[in-house]
Amino acid sequence: MCSRSLALNARASWALYTCALLAGDARAEELKLDAQIFAQESGIDSFIEKSGLPLFLRDVPALAAEWDHGWKLWSDIREYA
Repeated sequence: MCSRSLALNARASWALYTCALLAGDARAEELKLDAQIFAQESGIDSFIEKSGLPLFLRDVPALAAEWDHGWKLWSDIREYA
């Protein structure tokens, strides 16, 4: 999947998480985890595509940090492969 598509999924999951959190929905943490996983996967794909942080993630520090984690993780794996 394309890094931008994953970033869009991360951002949509983050929006759902925010709504669920405000509503007191028990699924809030699950949605947050989904957003974090999508952001990490976006970071991995961005490394492979040689692209930067997608706009969808830039203004949410938590998602930008997860993207960075995925990017660095794949960078480290490729370095030692």
